[in-house]
Amino acid sequence: YLLTQSILFDYWCLMTSAGVGADFQTLNKEELDAIPFPDPASLTKETKTQLQTLARRLQRDANKPWGEIDTCLFALYGLDETDVQTARDTLFAAAAFRKEGRSALEHTTVACRAEFGEALAKHLAPFFAVCGEAVHVAEPEGWQTDQWREPWVFLAVSRKGVVVPVNASLMKRAMEEANRKSASRIIVRAPGRRGLLIGLLNQRRWWTQTRALLCAQHIIRQDLAAVGVPESPA
Repeated sequence: YLLTQSILFDYWCLMTSAGVGADFQTLNKEELDAIPFPDPASLTKETKTQLQTLARRLQRDANKPWGEIDTCLFALYGLDETDVQTARDTLFAAAAFRKEGRSALEHTTVACRAEFGEALAKHLAPFFAVCGEAVHVAEPEGWQTDQWREPWVFLAVSRKGVVVPVNASLMKRAMEEANRKSASRIIVRAPGRRGLLIGLLNQRRWWTQTRALLCAQHIIRQDLAAVGVPESPA
């Protein structure tokens, strides 16, 4: 009863169901039959009580305990915070073609990009700190104005105190090439190992916390040297 009301089940169906994946927006019993189900006999008394309480509240309360249901079930399946964030972000991005998911296609805001930048910096920080450096992630200085209308938005990644230079003609060519290849990310290395310019499509679905993690992993694997950090610090 609780499982079918959870984000976990929505995510399972999105990732495994041919019907949902094709936007038929139908759920079949085979999806429910296929999802791994915890053995009730193995549940602790406390967990059983919690599940029963949540079920009663879902039936009776005016304010439904959606968040508590998700937290309980994700924990029951042994999933951590990263798994939960991945499920939430995937559902947010995948719903873009539906009426309730239009916000995923909206242009980013300064606040949205700042939140992404903070997450990106958090994931990169340990790799800078081990070399005695601090990471700095911000929008390029004096380039993206309030009148910016390009389909791409950029962040500069560098060591703290280092300004990443912007070559406008080079960036224009990079955006044109990315558009031609239907890319979803642009990475331009600044000369002199002064940092990176990271470009993402100007829609909110590309600026989630999960995307920040994926972007950080890409930089860690391939581009640390471009920001003046050894790729394999001792």
